[in-house]
Amino acid sequence: MRGLSARRIASTALCAAFLVGISGPAALAADSAGGHNRVAVPRTSLPGADRLLVELNGLGDLSRLGDLGGRLTPVRDLATAVLTTDNGRLAPADAKKLGEAAEDALAEASTSIRSAPSAQAASGVQRAADPAGDALAAVQKALEDLLKSLTSGDVGQVLPAVTGLVDSLVDLVDSLLKDDGLTTPGASAAVSTLPAGASDGTAS
Repeated sequence: MRGLSARRIASTALCAAFLVGISGPAALAADSAGGHNRVAVPRTSLPGADRLLVELNGLGDLSRLGDLGGRLTPVRDLATAVLTTDNGRLAPADAKKLGEAAEDALAEASTSIRSAPSAQAASGVQRAADPAGDALAAVQKALEDLLKSLTSGDVGQVLPAVTGLVDSLVDLVDSLLKDDGLTTPGASAAVSTLPAGASDGTAS
C-alpha cells in the first residue's frame, strides 16, 4: 500500500508540474496581448483631413514657382503634419519648430512678392490691386490662427484653423500661377479626385 501511495503522489506531482508548464506561457502570452492592446490605441483623424490632404497634394511641386514656391513649402509641411497627427494634436516641440519655419518662410515670401515686378507692371499697366499680396496676407493670418489653436489646448479650434490655412494657401498658389499664365492647381486637383466615369457637373 505504501508503494502504491508513493506512485500516486509522484503521478499527482508530475501532473501538477505539467499543468504549470502549460499555464505559465499561456498566462504570459495573455498578459503580453493585453499589453499590446493597451499600447495600440487607434488614431483619430480630423474630420475632412483626407480632403484637405488631397488639396495640399494637388499643389504639386511648389519649386516650379521658383524661390517663392520653395518658401511656401514649410507652410504646407506644417498643415500636413497637423492633418496626419492624432486628432490634430501636434507635439509642442514640433508645432514650435514647424511654425517658426513657416513664419520665417512667409516673411521672406512677402518680401519677394513686394519686390518682384508683375507682368502688368512690366508692360507699363498700372495695377489697381495686388491679388498675390492679398492672398499672402490671408495665408499669414491663417498661419497665425493655426499656431494659436495648437497652443490653446482646445482641439476644436484646430480643424477650422488648419482648414483656413489650406484654403488660403491654395488661393495663393492659384494667384501666383495665374500671374504666370499657368493652370491653377485647385481645378486639376478636384478633377483628379473624381471617380472614373463621373462628371464634374460642368456642361460640355
